[in-house]
Amino acid sequence: MDPAKTPGRLAADAAKAVRALNHATTGGNNYTRAADVGETASSVRTLTEELRPSLAQMATALSRLGADGRIRMADDTDPVAAAADCGHALHVARAYLDLVLEQLALVTALTSHMRGPRNADGQG
Repeated sequence: MDPAKTPGRLAADAAKAVRALNHATTGGNNYTRAADVGETASSVRTLTEELRPSLAQMATALSRLGADGRIRMADDTDPVAAAADCGHALHVARAYLDLVLEQLALVTALTSHMRGPRNADGQG
């Protein structure tokens, strides 16, 4: 990992990688086997798992910055309350990621049992 990259820059790079995946798979034509979909689903599941601690770390950072008096709101509202609201929103986002993880686990499990069509002699 490049220590000069900020967390925001690293997140932007990850977003670019996901955009490249979306571009490469537009229309689903680059998936020739169910196993290809399963492999991608497994990797997307890993990506989703890695997002969970990132969200928690953002919430922790905002809480600490607010408590340390290092946040000022442009509208002069309470920065500690705003940081707490962000923390709650990030907690909710993590809960939604749990639902995504469950569904990706199902896709990964089912695609691991999928095979191509049988050939003419019934084999395959």
